[in-house]
This record gives sequence, C-alpha cells and structure tokens, in this order.
Amino acid sequence: MRRWLRALAWLGAGLLAFAAAVLVAWFGGLGPWGPFPGGILWGEVAREPVADWSFADRVAELQVQTRLGPLPWSVTTWALTHAGRLYLPSRNCFEKRWVKNLLEHPDVRVRVEGRLHELRAVREEDPALGEALLRQMLVKYLGIEAEDPRSLAAEPGERETRAYGCVFRLEPRS
Repeated sequence: MRRWLRALAWLGAGLLAFAAAVLVAWFGGLGPWGPFPGGILWGEVAREPVADWSFADRVAELQVQTRLGPLPWSVTTWALTHAGRLYLPSRNCFEKRWVKNLLEHPDVRVRVEGRLHELRAVREEDPALGEALLRQMLVKYLGIEAEDPRSLAAEPGERETRAYGCVFRLEPRS
C-alpha cells in the first residue's frame, strides 16, 4: 500500500512539474519558434512610432502576438512593406488562429529585430494594393517576378473559396 501511495505521489509531483514548466515556457516569454506558436513576446518596447517600416524588408519573418489578454498567442509570420507601411499577409483568413484573433481583437505586439512595437491591425480591402503586395511577396519569398500575379493563382471553386488570404495593415495604436 505504501509503495502505491509513494508511486502516486511521484506521479503527481511529475505532472505538477510538467504543468509548471509548460506555464513558465508559455507565459515566461518562450515565444514562437519556427512553425510552433508561443505565448508572450518579451523585449524592449519601442517608445516612438515607426514612420517608415521599409527596414522590415531585410527580415524574412517577424513575430506577432495576438490576443493581449489572459491567453496570448504568438506566431512567426511573413511581413511586407509598401509605401513605408507594414503589412501581414495570411494565406487563409478563416482557419488560422492568429488571424481569427486579429479579427476579434486587433491590438497586437510585433517583434522586429528584437524590438517590440505595439500596433493595431486593420484588414486591408484595396484590391490594387493586394496585387502590389502579392507581387512583392512572390519576389521576396519565392524569387518569382510576375507581371500579373493573379494569373498564378487558380480561380476559386466552391470548395476553395474559404482558402483565400487576406492582408492586415499595421498602424500605431491611438
């Protein structure tokens, strides 16, 4: 009987230690790592708003923390700039968790080159800008130059309609 109680105590202690490690990793700043999401983003917070985001073109990916409330969610994602503004593209606006979070709660934290920026995400609706950003994305990430980037995408069928992407413009919080 004592052996069972002792084994049960060790098992309980092990589970508590594992749960504590997960909580420390999630809330202690173990942000996203490659394709795996993370929790809170830590770092030096930029005090002044950025006037020209073109410096972000030299980084392939940045980190975005959505849902700034009790359960933060951070991801590593692509970033594009156009006319000095920063944009986050997503290939799917309906199923990705971080995009759903942005649609519900637009306040985000973005980490670029180790600095945090507190911003607000606004869904971009301009089709001409979307084409310009698609052209830039093809060059930046795939090395493809296309005059008409829409020709590279298949026409949406009934099943594929939900798979189309969207773009968010990041602006300073006011």
